[in-house]
Amino acid sequence: MEKAEGNRQQNDGRPKTADRSSVLGPRSVLRIETHFLLGSVILITVWLSAFWPGVIEGGHGTEDIVDTVTIERVKFFLDAGEKLTLIDLRPVKDFKQKRLPGARSIPIKELDKRFREIPKTGRVILYCDCPQNELIQEAYQLLKDDYGYRNIAIMADGFREWVKRKYPVETASK
Repeated sequence: MEKAEGNRQQNDGRPKTADRSSVLGPRSVLRIETHFLLGSVILITVWLSAFWPGVIEGGHGTEDIVDTVTIERVKFFLDAGEKLTLIDLRPVKDFKQKRLPGARSIPIKELDKRFREIPKTGRVILYCDCPQNELIQEAYQLLKDDYGYRNIAIMADGFREWVKRKYPVETASK
């Protein structure tokens, strides 16, 4: 009997307080701990998805978004006299024949060497008549990712569509 009483008392003579498993039972404790762990995982997942989406996606299925502007919008900007920089990425020969009003020529093959000619402030619109849309998107990504441009967009549909709609062009040698 003394031995049983000795197990219930602490060294200082006070009775021991019951631990969780003796009050709730081992299954109840396991359920509570499991719910706590699950709640913590859910909370961390929600926090990560809100503040760090790349972690949840793991980079899968994410692509860089390419900013585009319609031909109609470019014409609107020009008609409204809005200050913008138009960069013609076509070969110089094509640029000299016809181009958007006020455009600058920086052929796509020279972009890596001449990118500093493009302002980093104000609206900048790239256009070309590229055989593949990928070429102009590569130029866009080069300027955005490698050189830090945040003010650029691509004119959707290209120069050929601009001419097809009979929008204004410059023809004099620049």
